[in-house]
Amino acid sequence: MSRWIGFVQDPASGGTTLDMLMEATPPKILKPDRWLPATAATMEAAPRELNRNDEVRGRRANTPPMSFSAAPVATVDLRAYPKALRTLLVYALGGTITPTGTAPASIVSGITSMQEGNLPALMAWLLREEQLDRMTGVIVHNIELDFKVEAEGTIKAALEGLFRDTWASAAEAKEPGGTAAEAPGTPTYEGFDYTFSLRDLTAVTGSTKTPIEGLTEFAITFDNGMITDAASRYAAGHNVQKTTIDTVQHKLWWPAKHKAGAQNITGKIGLSGNQTGKELKHIFTHAELLEATVAAGPLATTPPAEELMKIIIGKHCLTGGGAEPLVREGDQRASFNFGGYLDSTTGKDIEVLFTGKEAVTLAKPGS
Repeated sequence: MSRWIGFVQDPASGGTTLDMLMEATPPKILKPDRWLPATAATMEAAPRELNRNDEVRGRRANTPPMSFSAAPVATVDLRAYPKALRTLLVYALGGTITPTGTAPASIVSGITSMQEGNLPALMAWLLREEQLDRMTGVIVHNIELDFKVEAEGTIKAALEGLFRDTWASAAEAKEPGGTAAEAPGTPTYEGFDYTFSLRDLTAVTGSTKTPIEGLTEFAITFDNGMITDAASRYAAGHNVQKTTIDTVQHKLWWPAKHKAGAQNITGKIGLSGNQTGKELKHIFTHAELLEATVAAGPLATTPPAEELMKIIIGKHCLTGGGAEPLVREGDQRASFNFGGYLDSTTGKDIEVLFTGKEAVTLAKPGS
């Protein structure tokens, strides 16, 4: 089937721009080295046009708009496969990866959120039959993880890029400078057997790590708070693409950089019954540790181990929700929204630990 989405590490710090792709010895838009089994995906140039409808030209008709700039975006939805999270969540957090352990035993890779500098970037390819889209300088703006009682866990990621092109096929694709593009190769989907799900999730809170009983949903969203205004992203005289269509020349201005703003962590905890202890913590805005650990499949390690992901929120506060309205039929349940905040003792708001057969790196998600 000629439909897939694939990613590869962008080798340029901060991401590859159009100017870089037009250099005398330009880098390539690299072919994917990891394909994700998406349930949905989009990739758009998101152009901004110059509207001239406010001009008076002696006629009632509007004047045609002109192209000006673009801010490419993409989305990808898929099940919560560990291999997918070791790409999307790791790139979203963007901090230093610290592995512990030695093969053949399992290896734990820890990562926290980036505090300064550039987020790591990807290159992305999206094939939809007779349309191939490629994007460089792809960063993860936000990522949502949702684990519900009746289904496998899911991932939704919103991405932003620095340049995007589109072709009728991989065979026709060219680099912006005119040379032939890399052939993408054949997609492979090894390592996508097990998913993370609520069935295999446990969560604890507070200094005593008290278990949260009766979980029916656990969701978390990490948002990098990307600064998207034009003054922060575009550079005058740089990354301007010229294209001629039917003898008419058009120009399009692409972004020069990404800039991360204040990050934000939000989430939701669903419960099978009411818990007045959580109501009190909500009312009094009590901040405490939150840890959620979820398992997938077995690892081929010695000794045997399970593939795990542990999400640690330094301090979380219940910010909304509570007991659901009174009902005559059905169960009485509760759900709470929460925010994630800095733990002044550790200096961290979020840390994620992946347990796998191999260490996680930006170049290789591991297994």
